[in-house]
Amino acid sequence: MFSDDFDDSANVRQPSPDLNPYVDESESNVTRLIRAWTDERNSPDLLIFRGELLDDLLQKLHQQAIMVEHLSVDPNTTEEEHLRLTLVQMDMERVKFIVKSYARVRLYKIEKYAPFIMGRPEMQGRLSHIELTYAKRGGTVDLEKDSVHILRYRTIEQILSRRQVELV
Repeated sequence: MFSDDFDDSANVRQPSPDLNPYVDESESNVTRLIRAWTDERNSPDLLIFRGELLDDLLQKLHQQAIMVEHLSVDPNTTEEEHLRLTLVQMDMERVKFIVKSYARVRLYKIEKYAPFIMGRPEMQGRLSHIELTYAKRGGTVDLEKDSVHILRYRTIEQILSRRQVELV
């Protein structure tokens, strides 16, 4: 009787090749990154690593940083252009924050579920090469004598308990 009111079949998106049913080709890379970040944060599973997206964004950030640096030291740059450059730098910092947060979420899941991930080849296929190496080590990091690292405590907890490293 009311089936026409509830028929949303025309609005349903079809799955894309990267297994994300919500990818819209008209979205910007930043919007895709935000979607990947929120999906990763809200999913109990480790999702497929979005390496191409991250590589593209990091390359664009690098190019933009070079351009901003060049324009900021240019004596012909007006005050209005300096203001715009500041806004561009703020936006670049926002994207960097999202990239770092995306990586932190993934590393947390890898640390927490390393044995599970290593026991299932389909889960290993979701990781980047670096993440897979990290998972193989059981979520640990090799520290060298006199090296300085900023790490989460959970990552080095076992090393500290064996007194193999000193916190500064």
